Amino acid sequence: MATEQPPDGRDEADLGAIAEKHGQKIPWVWDTKRPNRVGFFPRAGGAVTWITVPPSYISHTLNSYDDGGDIVVDYVEFPAPFSADQLSTSAPPALVRWTIDRARRRVRRTRLDDRPQEFPRVPDARVSRKHRYGYTAAAADFLKAYGHGSTPDSAFGNGLVKHDLATGRSQFHRFPKHASASEAVFVPRSGARAEDDGYVLSYVHNPDRNASDLVILAAQDFTGKPIAQIHLPSRIPLGLHGSWIAGT
Repeated sequence: MATEQPPDGRDEADLGAIAEKHGQKIPWVWDTKRPNRVGFFPRAGGAVTWITVPPSYISHTLNSYDDGGDIVVDYVEFPAPFSADQLSTSAPPALVRWTIDRARRRVRRTRLDDRPQEFPRVPDARVSRKHRYGYTAAAADFLKAYGHGSTPDSAFGNGLVKHDLATGRSQFHRFPKHASASEAVFVPRSGARAEDDGYVLSYVHNPDRNASDLVILAAQDFTGKPIAQIHLPSRIPLGLHGSWIAGT
Protein backbone atom coordinates (compact mmCIF):
# COMPACT_ATOMS: atom_id res chain seq x y z
CA MET A 1 0.00 0.00 0.00
CA ALA A 2 1.16 3.55 -0.64
CA THR A 3 -0.05 7.08 -0.04
CA GLU A 4 -0.10 10.06 -2.32
CA GLN A 5 2.28 12.97 -2.06
CA PRO A 6 0.87 16.13 -0.43
CA PRO A 7 -1.03 18.41 -2.86
CA ASP A 8 1.02 20.48 -5.30
CA GLY A 9 4.25 18.78 -4.27
CA ARG A 10 4.33 20.40 -0.84
CA ASP A 11 6.12 18.43 1.87
CA GLU A 12 5.07 17.97 5.49
CA ALA A 13 7.06 21.01 6.62
CA ASP A 14 5.15 23.20 4.14
CA LEU A 15 1.81 21.83 5.34
CA GLY A 16 2.86 22.37 8.94
CA ALA A 17 3.67 26.01 8.24
CA ILE A 18 0.32 26.49 6.50
CA ALA A 19 -1.53 24.90 9.39
CA GLU A 20 0.31 27.03 11.96
CA LYS A 21 -0.44 30.19 10.00
CA HIS A 22 -4.16 29.42 10.10
CA GLY A 23 -4.11 28.49 13.78
CA GLN A 24 -4.55 24.77 13.20
CA LYS A 25 -3.16 22.36 15.79
CA ILE A 26 -2.16 19.62 13.35
CA PRO A 27 -0.97 19.92 9.73
CA TRP A 28 -3.54 17.74 7.98
CA VAL A 29 -5.25 19.51 5.13
CA TRP A 30 -8.18 18.09 3.15
CA ASP A 31 -7.98 19.16 -0.50
CA THR A 32 -11.41 18.77 -2.12
CA LYS A 33 -9.93 19.53 -5.54
CA ARG A 34 -7.93 16.31 -5.64
CA PRO A 35 -9.32 12.76 -5.80
CA ASN A 36 -8.56 10.06 -3.25
CA ARG A 37 -6.33 7.29 -4.56
CA VAL A 38 -4.94 4.04 -3.20
CA GLY A 39 -1.70 2.57 -4.46
CA PHE A 40 -0.28 -0.94 -4.34
CA PHE A 41 2.94 -2.49 -5.52
CA PRO A 42 4.60 -5.94 -5.44
CA ARG A 43 6.32 -6.95 -2.20
CA ALA A 44 9.46 -7.68 -4.21
CA GLY A 45 9.44 -4.16 -5.61
CA GLY A 46 8.15 -2.50 -8.75
CA ALA A 47 5.96 0.33 -9.92
CA VAL A 48 3.01 1.61 -7.90
CA THR A 49 -0.46 1.08 -9.38
CA TRP A 50 -2.85 3.88 -8.45
CA ILE A 51 -6.64 3.49 -8.27
CA THR A 52 -9.14 6.26 -7.63
CA VAL A 53 -11.37 5.45 -4.64
CA PRO A 54 -14.41 7.11 -3.04
CA PRO A 55 -13.26 9.96 -0.76
CA SER A 56 -12.89 9.07 2.92
CA TYR A 57 -10.44 9.43 5.77
CA ILE A 58 -8.76 6.20 6.86
CA SER A 59 -7.95 6.19 10.55
CA HIS A 60 -6.59 2.81 11.71
CA THR A 61 -6.27 -0.41 9.71
CA LEU A 62 -7.58 -3.70 11.08
CA ASN A 63 -5.68 -5.87 8.59
CA SER A 64 -4.92 -6.41 4.92
CA TYR A 65 -4.23 -9.57 2.93
CA ASP A 66 -4.15 -11.08 -0.56
CA ASP A 67 -7.24 -13.03 -1.63
CA GLY A 68 -6.59 -14.53 -5.05
CA GLY A 69 -6.34 -11.61 -7.44
CA ASP A 70 -7.79 -9.19 -4.88
CA ILE A 71 -6.36 -7.24 -1.96
CA VAL A 72 -8.66 -7.01 1.07
CA VAL A 73 -8.27 -4.07 3.44
CA ASP A 74 -10.37 -3.74 6.61
CA TYR A 75 -10.13 -0.38 8.35
CA VAL A 76 -11.88 2.34 10.38
CA GLU A 77 -13.25 5.09 8.17
CA PHE A 78 -14.39 8.65 8.74
CA PRO A 79 -16.59 9.94 5.88
CA ALA A 80 -15.22 12.75 3.74
CA PRO A 81 -14.54 15.56 3.84
CA PHE A 82 -12.67 15.18 7.11
CA SER A 83 -11.06 18.15 8.84
CA ALA A 84 -8.69 16.85 11.49
CA ASP A 85 -8.38 20.24 13.14
CA GLN A 86 -12.05 21.18 13.11
CA LEU A 87 -13.23 17.61 13.53
CA SER A 88 -15.75 18.11 10.78
CA THR A 89 -17.26 15.01 9.21
CA SER A 90 -20.73 13.77 8.41
CA ALA A 91 -20.69 10.62 10.57
CA PRO A 92 -18.71 8.86 13.31
CA PRO A 93 -16.04 6.24 12.48
CA ALA A 94 -17.23 2.83 11.28
CA LEU A 95 -15.64 -0.44 10.19
CA VAL A 96 -15.29 -0.72 6.41
CA ARG A 97 -13.76 -3.16 3.91
CA TRP A 98 -12.10 -2.42 0.60
CA THR A 99 -11.78 -5.26 -1.90
CA ILE A 100 -9.24 -4.10 -4.47
CA ASP A 101 -9.49 -5.83 -7.83
CA ARG A 102 -5.95 -5.55 -9.15
CA ALA A 103 -6.77 -6.73 -12.67
CA ARG A 104 -9.71 -4.38 -13.27
CA ARG A 105 -8.19 -1.61 -11.16
CA ARG A 106 -11.28 -0.88 -9.15
CA VAL A 107 -12.38 -1.03 -5.53
CA ARG A 108 -15.55 -2.44 -3.97
CA ARG A 109 -16.42 -0.84 -0.65
CA THR A 110 -18.42 -2.77 1.98
CA ARG A 111 -19.59 -1.35 5.30
CA LEU A 112 -18.93 -4.08 7.87
CA ASP A 113 -20.31 -2.41 11.00
CA ASP A 114 -22.04 0.96 11.41
CA ARG A 115 -21.45 1.39 15.14
CA PRO A 116 -18.99 4.11 16.21
CA GLN A 117 -15.69 2.32 16.92
CA GLU A 118 -11.94 2.73 16.78
CA PHE A 119 -8.59 1.01 17.42
CA PRO A 120 -9.19 -2.19 15.41
CA ARG A 121 -6.91 -5.17 16.08
CA VAL A 122 -6.50 -8.72 14.83
CA PRO A 123 -4.37 -11.40 16.51
CA ASP A 124 -0.76 -10.61 15.68
CA ALA A 125 -0.37 -14.02 14.01
CA ARG A 126 -3.00 -13.00 11.42
CA VAL A 127 -1.40 -9.70 10.36
CA SER A 128 -1.15 -9.64 6.53
CA ARG A 129 -2.98 -13.00 6.43
CA LYS A 130 -6.67 -13.73 6.00
CA HIS A 131 -8.41 -13.21 9.33
CA ARG A 132 -11.78 -14.24 10.71
CA TYR A 133 -11.89 -12.26 13.94
CA GLY A 134 -11.24 -8.63 14.74
CA TYR A 135 -11.63 -6.54 17.89
CA THR A 136 -12.52 -2.85 18.25
CA ALA A 137 -13.18 -0.36 21.03
CA ALA A 138 -16.59 1.29 21.12
CA ALA A 139 -16.36 5.04 20.52
CA ALA A 140 -18.60 7.74 21.94
CA ASP A 141 -17.81 11.42 21.27
CA PHE A 142 -14.58 10.50 19.52
CA LEU A 143 -14.87 13.29 16.96
CA LYS A 144 -14.58 15.88 19.73
CA ALA A 145 -11.09 14.71 20.60
CA TYR A 146 -9.58 13.19 17.46
CA GLY A 147 -6.11 14.43 16.62
CA HIS A 148 -5.72 16.75 19.58
CA GLY A 149 -3.16 14.85 21.61
CA SER A 150 -4.69 14.04 24.99
CA THR A 151 -7.89 12.09 24.39
CA PRO A 152 -10.46 12.32 27.20
CA ASP A 153 -12.20 9.24 28.52
CA SER A 154 -15.50 10.63 27.22
CA ALA A 155 -14.29 9.94 23.68
CA PHE A 156 -14.52 6.22 24.35
CA GLY A 157 -17.46 3.93 25.02
CA ASN A 158 -17.86 1.38 27.76
CA GLY A 159 -17.46 -1.69 25.61
CA LEU A 160 -15.42 -3.82 23.23
CA VAL A 161 -16.63 -5.49 20.04
CA LYS A 162 -15.59 -8.89 18.71
CA HIS A 163 -16.26 -9.19 14.98
CA ASP A 164 -16.73 -12.54 13.24
CA LEU A 165 -16.07 -11.54 9.64
CA ALA A 166 -16.83 -15.03 8.35
CA THR A 167 -20.46 -14.96 9.57
CA GLY A 168 -21.00 -11.20 9.76
CA ARG A 169 -21.96 -11.49 13.42
CA SER A 170 -20.48 -9.66 16.38
CA GLN A 171 -20.44 -9.78 20.17
CA PHE A 172 -20.33 -6.82 22.54
CA HIS A 173 -18.72 -6.90 25.97
CA ARG A 174 -20.20 -4.12 28.07
CA PHE A 175 -18.36 -2.70 31.06
CA PRO A 176 -20.02 -0.64 33.85
CA LYS A 177 -21.98 2.39 32.66
CA HIS A 178 -19.36 5.09 33.12
CA ALA A 179 -16.27 3.00 32.36
CA SER A 180 -14.15 3.67 29.27
CA ALA A 181 -12.46 0.85 27.36
CA SER A 182 -9.42 1.32 25.14
CA GLU A 183 -7.75 -0.83 22.47
CA ALA A 184 -8.17 -4.60 22.74
CA VAL A 185 -5.05 -6.76 22.43
CA PHE A 186 -5.40 -10.47 21.70
CA VAL A 187 -3.10 -12.95 23.47
CA PRO A 188 -3.16 -16.57 22.22
CA ARG A 189 -3.49 -19.37 24.74
CA SER A 190 -0.50 -21.67 24.97
CA GLY A 191 -1.07 -24.48 22.48
CA ALA A 192 -4.00 -22.70 20.84
CA ARG A 193 -5.19 -23.91 17.45
CA ALA A 194 -8.28 -21.78 16.83
CA GLU A 195 -7.81 -18.14 15.82
CA ASP A 196 -9.81 -16.90 18.83
CA ASP A 197 -8.45 -19.39 21.38
CA GLY A 198 -6.95 -16.97 23.85
CA TYR A 199 -7.53 -13.80 25.80
CA VAL A 200 -8.41 -10.17 25.12
CA LEU A 201 -6.67 -7.52 27.22
CA SER A 202 -7.74 -3.90 27.54
CA TYR A 203 -7.12 -0.93 29.78
CA VAL A 204 -10.47 0.16 31.22
CA HIS A 205 -10.78 3.42 33.11
CA ASN A 206 -12.66 2.94 36.39
CA PRO A 207 -14.25 6.28 37.34
CA ASP A 208 -15.03 5.12 40.87
CA ARG A 209 -11.30 4.73 41.58
CA ASN A 210 -10.15 7.38 39.10
CA ALA A 211 -7.66 4.78 37.96
CA SER A 212 -7.37 2.04 35.36
CA ASP A 213 -7.98 -1.70 35.43
CA LEU A 214 -6.24 -4.15 33.13
CA VAL A 215 -9.19 -6.36 32.20
CA ILE A 216 -8.67 -9.87 30.81
CA LEU A 217 -11.50 -11.53 28.86
CA ALA A 218 -11.75 -15.04 27.44
CA ALA A 219 -11.98 -14.45 23.70
CA GLN A 220 -14.26 -17.48 23.20
CA ASP A 221 -16.54 -16.31 26.02
CA PHE A 222 -16.41 -12.68 25.02
CA THR A 223 -19.63 -11.53 26.66
CA GLY A 224 -18.95 -13.43 29.88
CA LYS A 225 -17.45 -12.09 33.09
CA PRO A 226 -13.78 -11.09 32.95
CA ILE A 227 -11.29 -13.78 33.90
CA ALA A 228 -9.34 -11.20 35.88
CA GLN A 229 -9.14 -7.49 36.63
CA ILE A 230 -5.83 -6.04 37.73
CA HIS A 231 -6.37 -2.79 39.63
CA LEU A 232 -3.60 -0.40 38.63
CA PRO A 233 -2.60 2.39 41.03
CA SER A 234 -3.11 5.22 38.53
CA ARG A 235 -4.87 6.17 35.32
CA ILE A 236 -3.46 4.86 32.02
CA PRO A 237 -4.27 7.39 29.27
CA LEU A 238 -6.68 5.90 26.76
CA GLY A 239 -5.98 6.11 23.06
CA LEU A 240 -2.58 4.41 23.23
CA HIS A 241 -1.57 1.34 21.24
CA GLY A 242 -0.13 -1.73 22.90
CA SER A 243 1.28 -5.17 22.19
CA TRP A 244 1.67 -8.35 24.18
CA ILE A 245 5.18 -9.74 24.64
CA ALA A 246 5.30 -13.23 26.14
CA GLY A 247 7.76 -13.88 28.97
CA THR A 248 10.73 -16.16 28.42
